[in-house]
Amino acid sequence: MDIYTHQHHIIPRHAGGTDDPSNLVELTIEDHAIAHEVRYRIYGDDRDRVAALMIRGQISGYDAFIEMVSRPKSEEWKQKMSDRNSGDGNPMWGKTTSEKQKAAVSKALKGKKKWYKVADNRPPPMFGKDNPKSRVIIAEGKRWESIRQCAIHYGWNHNAVRYRLNSAKWKEWYYE
Repeated sequence: MDIYTHQHHIIPRHAGGTDDPSNLVELTIEDHAIAHEVRYRIYGDDRDRVAALMIRGQISGYDAFIEMVSRPKSEEWKQKMSDRNSGDGNPMWGKTTSEKQKAAVSKALKGKKKWYKVADNRPPPMFGKDNPKSRVIIAEGKRWESIRQCAIHYGWNHNAVRYRLNSAKWKEWYYE
């Protein structure tokens, strides 16, 4: 039986840790998620909570990015960004756009068509039992017509369900 492992930073990079081998340890996927949950409970850093959710497949990288970007910012951070983007720190500071340049941009953009087109004859998306590739699964004794149905029930994304279906650790999760 193959056990997949992750490289875990003992001191995370977001806390000043490095990629030095002395700062890395191999953990199973579940243990890696638990390590980040424990760090979150001890230090309260949202980045560890989000890391644990990503490792388990409960949120995507995009969702994690959105969550981290939308976090409330500290006053210190706001001041740092303000200082960085004002005065000499701003590459556009003191520069103006000439009327000639504005006209050139306007002319270049006129009549431009979108480089993409959405097909009008696309078939509707197929979910659950309507999808011919869908497989019935059994999760903790309950029968689901598709991974999507199961994921919606548990409030997870489909990768979390697939992880359990393909992991030897979760014997009560399997394809029918």
